[in-house]
Amino acid sequence: MVAGDQSAYDQVREVLVAIGSTLSYIGSSGLAVRTKLAINLLLMVEVIAFGEAVAMTERGGVERSVVVDAILKSVAASPVLS
Repeated sequence: MVAGDQSAYDQVREVLVAIGSTLSYIGSSGLAVRTKLAINLLLMVEVIAFGEAVAMTERGGVERSVVVDAILKSVAASPVLS
């Protein structure tokens, strides 16, 4: 993610592409930080929900390894959880 002056971004875009293949120009200065915080929030919600789901099923009698395996093979699977 990149934020700041659009013309400065345009000047260094090729260098940034050489460093990382995925670029997102977010807008004016500071907006990339705000966007990164939002992404981190979403990731943490996912991790917390995963833990709660595993705990809930364990309390119901399902073995932890079984439920973790089932979650990681389901539509709820995510690189964050692997």
